[in-house]
Amino acid sequence: MKGYKLLCDNQAQDRWADYYLTTAKGLGERFGMLGRAAVRDAIRMFAQLQGQHRRDFLVEHGYKPHLANLFGLGGPLPCGDRCIKEWIRVSPQEVFVNVAQCPYALRWNAAGEPEVGKMFCEEYYPAYVHQAASEKAQINTGRELVNEGDTYCRLSVYLRPANLPEKQRGELFDEFDPSMGLPQKEACPPQPVDYNQWILELHTCFVTCAQQRLGQEGLEWTETLSRPFLAENNMNNLSMGR
Repeated sequence: MKGYKLLCDNQAQDRWADYYLTTAKGLGERFGMLGRAAVRDAIRMFAQLQGQHRRDFLVEHGYKPHLANLFGLGGPLPCGDRCIKEWIRVSPQEVFVNVAQCPYALRWNAAGEPEVGKMFCEEYYPAYVHQAASEKAQINTGRELVNEGDTYCRLSVYLRPANLPEKQRGELFDEFDPSMGLPQKEACPPQPVDYNQWILELHTCFVTCAQQRLGQEGLEWTETLSRPFLAENNMNNLSMGR
């Protein structure tokens, strides 16, 4: 994955980041702590959805959903040239990566809302990796660009076979799967990222979690926050189907 970047629709990426910010901020401002709890619920639900998409993509192409494959092109980090990454270590059991520039953080910091962005970073990556790989994975975010004074994000992820049940070891690692032949040498093909679809999926997560936490008022407020944004960006006619 070093030296390669997945092509990205920057405008769609920015619309998605703006949609997240608009809805998350609006729920927090209106409902306070309960609104922020609904936002965190929605981020985790969205991350689990994306993590499952990633796992399914890898398995369908004949690749194990271990960390090296998980963080390949189309993985959890933002796509495109505006995401500047330094890969420190990439293996099936470990991924250490520094992100010197993140298009999401650029958008959220420019709007003066780093704390709203911080909620996304705190919830998204653990939930994504746990869904795509295993709940036994350990995810640490030591630094974040949405933190004052931090000049890069640092993501450290570990997935040790010794911590997994025997069945999961075979699902995740070639060397523990007796049905595997020679180790794969070619990298997994890139998985395209559709940020317009992301908006729809995140919207569904916001609506679901706002209603669960906040009732009918939360549902209606989420729809109010989303409606002008979706209309402005011509999203009303898109389908949730993949």
